[in-house]
Amino acid sequence: VFCLLCFFAHGQEDVTFWFVAPEVSQTGTLNLDRPIFLRLTAFASAATVTISQPAGGGMPTSVVSIPANSTVSVDLTPWIDFIENKPPNTVLNYGIEIQSTAPITAYYTVVSGPCLCNPEAFVLKGNNALGTSFWIPGQNMLDNSLSYTPTPYNAFDIVATQNATTVTITPAQNIVGHAAGVPLTVTLNQGQTY
Repeated sequence: VFCLLCFFAHGQEDVTFWFVAPEVSQTGTLNLDRPIFLRLTAFASAATVTISQPAGGGMPTSVVSIPANSTVSVDLTPWIDFIENKPPNTVLNYGIEIQSTAPITAYYTVVSGPCLCNPEAFVLKGNNALGTSFWIPGQNMLDNSLSYTPTPYNAFDIVATQNATTVTITPAQNIVGHAAGVPLTVTLNQGQTY
């Protein structure tokens, strides 16, 4: 007996995405945190995509046309200092909003410049990333190299999609500027990051 099941996977298709880019460490004079790109893919319908920083972070608004069944790459490297969420323990205006006229997928990628070593890719989740309660896993089993600047440890980045978003963070371990077990509250407006 032969049984064939057909499922349609929609992955992370959406028309609205929010993202805050983590700070990627460097080593010596190598710029391992660049270049950075958004990779946007349209499906059966062409899409017009607007990429902006609603809080006014410093990156200009871009409008990109994606033909049907195509992928485009948007180089964000010239604005890296207005995109990477640094310094820590600071409210910034670096949140990125991606709005599309048709469903797309999107991911942010760090290509790691001169050596093309260990590139990073962050799949944007669209509506699936929104929520009000999150647990952030971390590792404490393996050493990170001390030759990177900043020294890489676990990190988290938050972007608000609405004005007057109040976030309470209770760190299990000490974090920059805050002791373990002591809740801290941050209020963010749309597009602001922490």
